[in-house]
Amino acid sequence: MFESEGSVSSVPVENTPFLGKPAKLISVQNKLFIYDSRSDTLVTVFDLNENKVITKIVPKGIGPNEALPPLIISIMADDTLLTFDKGKFQLSYYSFKDSFNIHEKNNFLFQVPTQVSQLVHIRNSRYLAAGYFEWGRYAILNAKGEIEKELGSFPDFLAGEDDMPNDAKAMFHQVRFENNRNMKKIACLSHHVLEIVDYSDSIYVSGRIQLDGYDYKFSTGEILYANETEDTSIGAIDVTSTDQYIYVLFEYAKNRTSESENDIWVFDWTGAPVKKIKVDRDTYLITAVNDNLLYAVVLIEEDFNIVKLNIQ
Repeated sequence: MFESEGSVSSVPVENTPFLGKPAKLISVQNKLFIYDSRSDTLVTVFDLNENKVITKIVPKGIGPNEALPPLIISIMADDTLLTFDKGKFQLSYYSFKDSFNIHEKNNFLFQVPTQVSQLVHIRNSRYLAAGYFEWGRYAILNAKGEIEKELGSFPDFLAGEDDMPNDAKAMFHQVRFENNRNMKKIACLSHHVLEIVDYSDSIYVSGRIQLDGYDYKFSTGEILYANETEDTSIGAIDVTSTDQYIYVLFEYAKNRTSESENDIWVFDWTGAPVKKIKVDRDTYLITAVNDNLLYAVVLIEEDFNIVKLNIQ
C-alpha cells in the first residue's frame, strides 16, 4: 500500500504523570488532554511548555459533575473540551479559556440517544454520531440531541457483508472520530476501514478505504456480539490528523494476547496512502501537533509514558 517507509525514535517527555489505562490523547494550545480510565479523575491536563500537570478534571463517580468510564473526549473549540459520558448518555463541555479548575462544573448540553456510541461536534450546534440507527451508519444530532437524519452505509468489503444485519455491522465496525475543524472533515476510523466525512457544505461520506482484510462472527439474538476471526488483525487502534495528513496507528497482531507490533500509517485527506512510519517502542495512542511533531503514549519497562515523535 505504501511506497514510502520511514522510522522514528521516541524521546521521553520529562515528568510524565502516572498513567493507569490511558485511552485518549489530545494536543491543543501546547497542552495534552489525557483520558485515563483508571484514574480517580478521568482527564489530566499536561502543559507541554513546562512539562507539568496543570490540573485534573472530570472526577470519577456517579454524582453531579462526575462521570464513569467509558468517556469520549474531543475538542469542540480551541478553548472547549467536549465530554460524552456513555454511562449516563450525557453530553457536556468544560471551558478552559481563562483557567483550569479541578472543581469546575461541567456544562450540560443534552441527553444523548441511547443508540449512539460515538459523537463529535461539527457546526451550528450539530453533531455527527455513530451507533445503531435504523438504516445509516451515521446520524446528525441537533442542539437538543434529536436525530435529524441518517447518512452513510456500512463497509461491505467482506463477501456477503452487505446482507448482514446492520446491528452486527455496527458492532464490528465501531468507529472513533478525528475531527479536523479547519478542514471541516472527519476521519472515521474502525479497525479495518477508514472513511472521510466532509461537512464543509453538505454532510456526506467523501471517501472509504480498506486498511486490511477482515472476517467476523456475529449474533443478533438476545446478546449482540461481533468478534473478529482468529486470522484477522486487531487493526487500527488510534487516529490523529493535521490539515495535510491523517495518521493511523495500526496494530498487526492477530489477537490481544499476541506480542504487539504496530506502525503509524499516513494518508492524505483524499484517503491516498502516503507513508508508513515505524516507531521504536510499543505505541498505544498518538496525537499530532503538526506534520513534524507527534506525541504518543508508549510502553517503557511495563509503564505507560508520554514521548515525542519528531517526524521527518
